[in-house]
Amino acid sequence: MPKQKKKTAKERTHEPLVQAGPTNLAGSPGMEGMDERAAGGTTGINERENGTDEATCDDTDEPASPSPEPTGSKKRAAKEAFAKKVSQVLSLLSGVRISPFELVSLLLDGDYNMYRSYRTELYKDSNTRLFIILDSIAGSKAGKNKLKTWLRGSVGTSVVGSIIHDEMDVLVSKHRLKGVAEIDPAYIENRKTPTFADDAPFTMELLHTAAQTSRSAGKNTKKTPDIVCDAVMQQMLYQRSNRCLGFGTEFGLYLWATGSAKATIEAVHKCGLSVCYQSVLNSLEHLASHCTQQFQAGRKAGRPYSEVPIV
Repeated sequence: MPKQKKKTAKERTHEPLVQAGPTNLAGSPGMEGMDERAAGGTTGINERENGTDEATCDDTDEPASPSPEPTGSKKRAAKEAFAKKVSQVLSLLSGVRISPFELVSLLLDGDYNMYRSYRTELYKDSNTRLFIILDSIAGSKAGKNKLKTWLRGSVGTSVVGSIIHDEMDVLVSKHRLKGVAEIDPAYIENRKTPTFADDAPFTMELLHTAAQTSRSAGKNTKKTPDIVCDAVMQQMLYQRSNRCLGFGTEFGLYLWATGSAKATIEAVHKCGLSVCYQSVLNSLEHLASHCTQQFQAGRKAGRPYSEVPIV
């Protein structure tokens, strides 16, 4: 007979994952009620479905009275009892040569549709188990370094980028204009200071972190990066959509009013802080037309020159 090919180390390592499925583990000592705890729950799935949960089932039809708030000693006892169950589970996993984190990885693997219920429960908005796990990892120096490495990778960078992308889309929808014709005196007079910290908190936090050290953030009260970060946000909005031109048009008008040359305005336009020189001239033309219309309306109403407001 031909000799059988020896299994590789990878095959030997992952073979127990197939042998020790949920059915085998569920009937082992200390595993009652652990299925749903793995997804953040507190009650065993088998106990719920079979109606054998001793803590909730009763022979009578009378509603159970609310249990009193557990004391500190009872909480400690519950934690110790749970820790013993976890130890039994770890012993079981060790017996079949499966790492606890291999088990978790398998449950989270989307290729295994049989474990979808665990993932569904874990990813519910009301379930905080995943947040607790991530907080615990970030609370450790070694764990935080692991998270930093993951965030610098392609997947982590994509996650961070999607957050920034969503926040910037919201800002673009709020700051988009049809053109420089909308920059009239009423717009300039009624314009409110942008609230980027409220509309894009994640992006603004990144900018603030990049603009100052942790030491200056805690002790420097005279110099803050707020204005700089707001200007950077305006630049990025104009770069993202040339319809977000409110800030750029006003800044271009300021440069023109203070005697800046065409080359200066064009250079500032390249930096994203101003519209181009021609757009500044177009804005001036629209403002002049608006003032002329306002003056003519005042004269038709019979008001003297001195009483016609020109804004």
